[in-house]
Amino acid sequence: MRRLMKALGSLGILACGSDSTAPESISGNWTFSDATSNARLSGSCHATGTISITQTGSSFTGTVISGSNSCTVGTQSSTGSIAGSAIGDGRITAPAVSFTDNTLTEADLETLVTKRGGACKYTGTISGSPVNRMTGDETCTVALLDTYFGFSGTWQLSR
Repeated sequence: MRRLMKALGSLGILACGSDSTAPESISGNWTFSDATSNARLSGSCHATGTISITQTGSSFTGTVISGSNSCTVGTQSSTGSIAGSAIGDGRITAPAVSFTDNTLTEADLETLVTKRGGACKYTGTISGSPVNRMTGDETCTVALLDTYFGFSGTWQLSR
């Protein structure tokens, strides 16, 4: 009887040790693109590039390996590199995913404004088995000449 209890106990531990709610793996390199706009400013931005994501459990961070951001505000435009930009505060609870960035601080639009800053928040969903696509909505706050403006749009990552 003792042997049976020990065997059943071991099976119980093994069964409990398996985590069916473990987050989907999104670590690795991803191709990304986004498009945002602000009608009041007649402004729009579009970014493309490659990002490397490192995941630990349901959290992740990332770094833009290569990429650029092109923006037009009114009749003026600017293009800049976003390589080296970081993403953070990444959370994944399948199928939901969210993260933030700070790619709009000083890397682009420098010819358009004298003082600027900002950040973006991304929310969306993952898809594929294994996960090979993430898509969603993006909201950004950008400071242009001491005034904050909201940009919004969509984003996608694929591998």
